[in-house]
Amino acid sequence: MPCLLTVLGEPGSGKSRLLAEFEHRITRSPGGVLVLRPSAPVSGAGTLAGALLDAWREFSSIPPGTSQGELLMRLVHGTAGSGPVADRLLRDLVVPDRPLSRVHPRPVMNGWAELLSLRARQQPLVLCLDDLHLASDAVLDWVEELATTAEGCPLLIVACARPELLGKRPFWGVGQRSTSTLSLTRLSGPGGLPLQAVSGGEA
Repeated sequence: MPCLLTVLGEPGSGKSRLLAEFEHRITRSPGGVLVLRPSAPVSGAGTLAGALLDAWREFSSIPPGTSQGELLMRLVHGTAGSGPVADRLLRDLVVPDRPLSRVHPRPVMNGWAELLSLRARQQPLVLCLDDLHLASDAVLDWVEELATTAEGCPLLIVACARPELLGKRPFWGVGQRSTSTLSLTRLSGPGGLPLQAVSGGEA
C-alpha cells in the first residue's frame, strides 16, 4: 500500500539535506528500488510532468538527446507493454510539438499517476518531492490522490515542505491511511542533519 510521508520544517531545518541523504542511501541499498526525485519546485502540472520525465531519464539507458515524446513512448511501452492501456496512456501523455507546460493538465497528471502505479507493481518505487509548499493546488491534489489510489503498490511518497503547506492545506493528509508527518526543528549545530526531530504521528 502506498504511503505519504511529509517532512515539514522552516528554512535551515535540514529537510532538503535529509531528503538527499535518504535518496542516496536507498538508491545504494539492495532490492532494486527505483527512486525518482523531480527537480523543485514542481509548481504546476506542466512542470510536474517535465520534472518527472527528466527524473526518469536519469535512471534510464536512453541517450541524453532523446526527445520528450520518444522518451515517453519508451517509458510507456516499457511499463505498460502494448495494448489498450498503453495506447490510452500515450494519447494522454505524448503531445507532439507542444511543450508540456501547455497541455491540458488533468489527463497528463492522471496518466502519470497510472504510469507510476503500474511501474510500482513491477518494481518498488519512491517518489521524492522537495519544496511542496510551492506547488499548485492541482499538484497537491495529485500527490494526495496518488497516495490513496495506488493501493496494493510498493509506492512511497516522501515530500518536504515549509510549514506554509499547512496554511494552504490545513488538513493535509488527514483521514488517509498510511500517511504521516514529521516536523524538524531548525539546525542548531554543525553536521548538516537536524539535531532534533519531532514526529507528528498520523496526520
